[in-house]
Amino acid sequence: MSSLVKVMLEMKARESEDRIAKAACDTLRALLILGGAGWESELLDGVAAIAALSGDISSVASRSEVEDALNRLEVEGLIGSRRGKRADPTGASTIEETLYSLKDFAAAMQVFGADRAVLLLRKGSG
Repeated sequence: MSSLVKVMLEMKARESEDRIAKAACDTLRALLILGGAGWESELLDGVAAIAALSGDISSVASRSEVEDALNRLEVEGLIGSRRGKRADPTGASTIEETLYSLKDFAAAMQVFGADRAVLLLRKGSG
């Protein structure tokens, strides 16, 4: 078992008692749904969509919780990030945003790939 898989499994085991761990796990799920990489705004939407599937509105992570989760995931070596320009939603201009990517897609798929949210939302996006 790779060290990244171990870190993800430990995080997943804590997600019911630690909101940042939950936000981190949902962020990893969102990255899987997005194919391994996504802009910060896409991740925020993905985390919200995952929480909506649970039907528990109190489980929706706040923006600051997702930001804390992104920092934790980077420190743990699970994701990388870079600033870049992307088209704004209207296509009229570009905006600067952070792009996040999984360091090991296969490891994340091993840990989170069979989760209900990943299965439902990947199927819906494909």
